[in-house]
Amino acid sequence: MVFQHLKAWNAYENNNFEIYFWRSRGIVEVDFVLYGEQGIFAIEVKNSDKIRKQDLRSLNEFMSDYPESHTIFLCRGKERLFKNNILCLPCDEFLYALHPDKTIQDILNY
Repeated sequence: MVFQHLKAWNAYENNNFEIYFWRSRGIVEVDFVLYGEQGIFAIEVKNSDKIRKQDLRSLNEFMSDYPESHTIFLCRGKERLFKNNILCLPCDEFLYALHPDKTIQDILNY
């Protein structure tokens, strides 16, 4: 569902992001990587209401390879917070903010 919303938002507003997934040599994966003129954004999605240290491992590894990136962790939790420079958001809040007239920065500052 997150992919469908990202793809529609990207196409509708012509944000010109390429959407990828990422895998390290150690087989750690990030669900979505948005790459474009606005920057690099890595998004990990978990079907959990808690944020565990191991859930953030892939984003931490991504940041070590791409320190200029913005990292986002989406889950079923209820609060917005930062953990190790990773923005943790409730998935429903992110999807609600993913409006066609919003940039990715607008969405993250929502």
